[in-house]
Amino acid sequence: MEFRGNGGLKIDMHYIEGGFDYVSLVGSVMSFKLAETDEHYLAYSIFEAFGDLAISTLNQLKTKFKIHNFIMLGDMFDNSVLYSRILSKFGMQKPYFSKSYALDD
Repeated sequence: MEFRGNGGLKIDMHYIEGGFDYVSLVGSVMSFKLAETDEHYLAYSIFEAFGDLAISTLNQLKTKFKIHNFIMLGDMFDNSVLYSRILSKFGMQKPYFSKSYALDD
């Protein structure tokens, strides 16, 4: 990623009753595109928002099911923004990122 800043835009990425809220995601991305936000900054912010969504989901799993260990699989975690966001914001839980198996390949 070309953007090397500290923090990104606020991209709406969350769940609503019935599933993922695509309308909010697309609406927030469209509004920043219409404001002529730099594409690298916007892409960085989308991956940050995805990391925040993952952390929120993991925290809910931890609370509801008393889960203490997390294994993260998939080549999506090769993205440095997503990977570092999860490590920095969810680092106390020390999630395990599989280096051998990416089940979405």
